[in-house]
Amino acid sequence: MHSPRLCIDGRCDRNSYGALVAEEIINQLVACQGEPSATNEWIERGRTVLLAHPDQIFEGQWRRYNTKMPVGLSPLYWAWERNFVKEASLSVFHKFRQADRLGLRLPCETVTTVLSPGAIPKPLRLNSRDQIFVVPSHRDRTRLMRESHIAAEKIHVVRPTVRRYCFFCESPKLRTDGKILLIGENARYQQRLSSILKGRFPTQSVEALSFKGRKEVEPLEWLKLIDQTAFAVYLVDKPYDWATLALELFYWGVPVVFPDENGPLNELLPLSPLRLSSFLVNQPDLSGLKKMAEEAGAQLDEANVFEPLSFARQYGKIYSSLPQRTQ
Repeated sequence: MHSPRLCIDGRCDRNSYGALVAEEIINQLVACQGEPSATNEWIERGRTVLLAHPDQIFEGQWRRYNTKMPVGLSPLYWAWERNFVKEASLSVFHKFRQADRLGLRLPCETVTTVLSPGAIPKPLRLNSRDQIFVVPSHRDRTRLMRESHIAAEKIHVVRPTVRRYCFFCESPKLRTDGKILLIGENARYQQRLSSILKGRFPTQSVEALSFKGRKEVEPLEWLKLIDQTAFAVYLVDKPYDWATLALELFYWGVPVVFPDENGPLNELLPLSPLRLSSFLVNQPDLSGLKKMAEEAGAQLDEANVFEPLSFARQYGKIYSSLPQRTQ
């Protein structure tokens, strides 16, 4: 009989926004070693292996298993994943999957961190309810229970946080004459909002940032962009959004207007005047937005959103609650 073994599946499309979340969680888990309040037995006792593509880069030292096999939906892929879990004698398999491709049952305890869905039609979606799910808000927990018929005790809510680089770099200058940054592609809002913003703030230029690539949100480029931003409108209202960029803007003191439908931001900042509906009705000026951002930042800080190694602490509790069974 061998020791219990955890595998974290870090395979993601590096250009996807969801990869930011997966990479940060994995990087925090290895960074927490030696931190009594943040680490967990799986990491400290070397019972963890990282499954990754050969060209993926993660912080710290991992026991890695590299594969060129991409995550898929075909019967061939499901057979490969089940065989990998069985051959590796895993006790726990932690994966990151979009909500429309959660995956079938595996022969071990499975933890699935749920990311925003892609475009898989509902009749083609296959997922097992016999696993543990992790979502970024209670609204998403309710949605997963309703749409996928998953029991409440199977779903954990993990509070989103900022990436670790925020604690190790200089603050941006935050120019008041900076641009207005529209984040995300949302046809429902974008065209109308651009017109409203140009009329309301005629001296500010409006720039749109989509998620077609990662270059703009890598720390150095992202900080340069923040430095030139007066305020931002975060147009992401998809379910299971981890709101990484919005929270980082709040961390640096940049006002962020966000949709009423965004689960994590509305739960962390309930009834905030920075909700899009309030912003459109009240039409605050830049000084008013700055004051709202200060209050929102203090509220997020009080809720421990900006706590270092926050992901590691929360996932460590989930890992510790799992039965350490062997195959």
